[in-house]
Amino acid sequence: MQRASRGRRATSRSGQAATEFIMTYGWALLVVMVAGAALAYFGVYRSDSLMPERCLFTTGIYCKEHNIVDNGDNMTVQLSLVNKLGQSITLQYLNLTSSKNQQQSSRCTQSVTLKPDENALINCTLAVANPGNGKTLQLKAVLGYTFLEGTYNRVANGDITAIVQAK
Repeated sequence: MQRASRGRRATSRSGQAATEFIMTYGWALLVVMVAGAALAYFGVYRSDSLMPERCLFTTGIYCKEHNIVDNGDNMTVQLSLVNKLGQSITLQYLNLTSSKNQQQSSRCTQSVTLKPDENALINCTLAVANPGNGKTLQLKAVLGYTFLEGTYNRVANGDITAIVQAK
């Protein structure tokens, strides 16, 4: 009988040790998580500065280069687009909308004809609130085009993320 009681005590003590181990490291993990949340709240981890710059459109429209320039009252979005659709197209318009504020948008009408693998430079004035030089701006883009031998209007959606540059 003594052996049975010794086994229970050993199990009880090792169970208590395991519980204390988990509680100690649990509290330590909780402290680290609260500290990380506090740093994020006060802006130490600015997620907008960690986002990579990018310019992506649907298949067939390749964004070779992009830039956003602060002009004081407004901004200019500069895009270098390449036609990879395999046919000549006519770019009809570019609609840009701020991802953070859906009410702020600009529509640029600039009719440009592009042959396959040809490049077009598009400058569009964007009347949105300036986030400030060095800040990241995210835009949703809608590019309207038609095939040169076609009759139907087509749309290419895109996302543009760039750091605002000083003029």
